Amino acid sequence: MKKILIGSFASSVILFAQGIDYKYDFNARIEYDIGNFNITDDKYSESKVRRARVSHKGAFFDKKLFYEIEVDGANYLNSDEDNELEFKDNYIGYKNKSKYLDLSYRFKVGNTKVPFSLDSYSGSRYSSFMESPLTDTFTQNRKLGIEGLFSKKVNNHKVNLFLGAFKNSIDEKRDDDIDKIRKAIKTTYSYKFSKNHLLHFGGSYLYSKINDDNIKYSQEAESNLILHKYISTKVKNVDTTKDTELELLYIKNSFHFQAEYIQSKVNTDVDDYSFSGYYAQVGYFLFGSSKNFKTTNSKFSGKKMNNKDVELALRYSKIDLNDKDEQGGVQKDYNLGVNWYFNKNIKLMSNYIIAYPKSDEYNGKFRILQGRIAISF
Repeated sequence: MKKILIGSFASSVILFAQGIDYKYDFNARIEYDIGNFNITDDKYSESKVRRARVSHKGAFFDKKLFYEIEVDGANYLNSDEDNELEFKDNYIGYKNKSKYLDLSYRFKVGNTKVPFSLDSYSGSRYSSFMESPLTDTFTQNRKLGIEGLFSKKVNNHKVNLFLGAFKNSIDEKRDDDIDKIRKAIKTTYSYKFSKNHLLHFGGSYLYSKINDDNIKYSQEAESNLILHKYISTKVKNVDTTKDTELELLYIKNSFHFQAEYIQSKVNTDVDDYSFSGYYAQVGYFLFGSSKNFKTTNSKFSGKKMNNKDVELALRYSKIDLNDKDEQGGVQKDYNLGVNWYFNKNIKLMSNYIIAYPKSDEYNGKFRILQGRIAISF
């Protein structure tokens, strides 16, 4: 009798699991960087683990209810840094379609990407360069809050509207940072001419309530290994920041072009400031691969990649942190990237950067040669 009851219970669990259609997978990614720096009389080399991420994703009910748990343990592997885990994407979500309005919608709650900036929202995994452009200091990456996405598709036209409200990220709360409230809106339009031929443009607005705290804008020269940031400004007693962003993307088979402009307006009790930056980049795959951009959520993904393909990429970026009495400096970078996609799990990257910072700390140019091995599975 006991065996019958246990067998019946096990069968019920299996039938229930099958009924809710549970699907899941585990992913891991490790990246190791090495770089050589030629800065006037200061020449040195650095290396470290850039990322060591482990994630678990799951979905129920025909993938309508979903979640993700992701942490980064690079700090544990770099002896010169603290050994706390960094929390990345940690959220639950729900997506569905409205028959009456003929649109798709999605909601996320948790530690998730702020819908602001094409480069930042897409993330690092499928980037053509080792690091983000100089505009990255204006983005907010992940925060703790809620994001909504509403999508409308008509033939080959796709319009997306993102809305989000956020507070400090899990890591910032752990570090007892002053809590800040952020509200974001982003709208995009994409048109697919054919399978690998796409035009996309959009704009974002991010309002942040800083609560009289200080904010700091600083940017390395597109390298996480460099020892000094020569462009930096710290604004005290900030009330609010209002950031605007414009983005453009064009993909045609093996060719891709991407550009963004970001302006940050900082409001204090004493004065108002305006800082800005932009970049433009092009890339080309030598053996027929193509960038894959998902119009459903306006970000890159990793499909359409041939084994052992080589990508050439070139980027120009500029940032201006000078305004009134805040003189953080101006910098422009030229970045040449060569990427070898050995297979779907291994990617080798190299960047040669010529940087031109102009600030109180440094006025001239320097060169960076860096490489990365990225393994994901």
